Amino acid sequence: MIAPRGTSIVELDRHATEANQPYGIITADCSSPKEIDDGIFVEELPSHEETYRVGVCVADTSKLYDDPQVLKQAMRSTEAKYYNLTGNEQGYEPMIDPELIRGLEFSEGNVRSSLMVQFVVGATQPPSDVTVSFGRVEVTRNHDYREFGWRCRQQETYQKFGRASAFILSHLRFTSGGDEDRGAAIDTSAHPDAVHHQLVNMPAQQAWLRGSRLNEAYMVAANNLVGKMMADEGRPAIYRVHDPEDETHLEFLPPNVATYSQVPGPHIGLNLLDGYCRVTSPLRRLEDFMMSHLLKVRDLRLAPTRRDRREVGMAVQRLNGRVMQEVFQGPLRVSDYEVLGNAGRRPANPAYGNGNVVPIHKVVSGAATA
Repeated sequence: MIAPRGTSIVELDRHATEANQPYGIITADCSSPKEIDDGIFVEELPSHEETYRVGVCVADTSKLYDDPQVLKQAMRSTEAKYYNLTGNEQGYEPMIDPELIRGLEFSEGNVRSSLMVQFVVGATQPPSDVTVSFGRVEVTRNHDYREFGWRCRQQETYQKFGRASAFILSHLRFTSGGDEDRGAAIDTSAHPDAVHHQLVNMPAQQAWLRGSRLNEAYMVAANNLVGKMMADEGRPAIYRVHDPEDETHLEFLPPNVATYSQVPGPHIGLNLLDGYCRVTSPLRRLEDFMMSHLLKVRDLRLAPTRRDRREVGMAVQRLNGRVMQEVFQGPLRVSDYEVLGNAGRRPANPAYGNGNVVPIHKVVSGAATA
């Protein structure tokens, strides 16, 4: 239990703003990521019970939206693509020209402009009190999932990251769909202390998954809170919808496949019943890239333009077209929560990509797929 103490969080925010000091963040990602576009910070709050403020910080790509060629490229690619090469490596085809995003990535030691989704979570308080803004962050450390998970287990200074992640899981009780998640399910209905114990004490052979699961909770919570906020405010957005009872695309897709929509709906695969907008990977996914712009418009207190609405509609069509292509050609990577049952799936297409291959170490899907 945290005792009441000192300066309130409102005063801390005011002092930070007046001093124009960037927030210090860490990142947790794959061993050799090519697009580090999200990070986190966790702060203990002065409260009679254990409570944290979480900041999910996302690379600010809003300015790139104004370049017609970049938007065209993102619309055409829809996502960064990873596919198997020889040995223990994968090929990588970026969604956006690497030269354009080099100054945006959250690489260690740099100060970057960031979209910040901040919320409060505690043992008895579900993720709430969300604020969405743009500001500066300083990247203090890039971790891979293995190191992040180890630190959350072993180092006292990282305990807050594990505790806040466990609280998120306890409240949202979403189902992880990481490709390597089989046999490592977390009982999110247990007491938060037990959820935390399960998270940080996964077997040694699941050390990579442990860090992925810890980080994934932050991303899913941020995406969920942004989705609910955009729906409540009636602003245009791209929602990830996973509703087996929805027959909108029944003529083209099985009813158990997640699709995209301009209208909020449930994401049954994640056990989330309200709006869900993916915003945490704008360098890797079209929907996140579009949401960065839409959230910037909101931050500036502007009304979305006719062009914004038109581009959102076009992006939803492009994304659903990709889903249809993957259903019939086979996805490169598929997570359990993205497809409820894999009957009738064809093998992944090994020829995916345009030949512009950049070798990287093997990537295990986790938070980035949420």
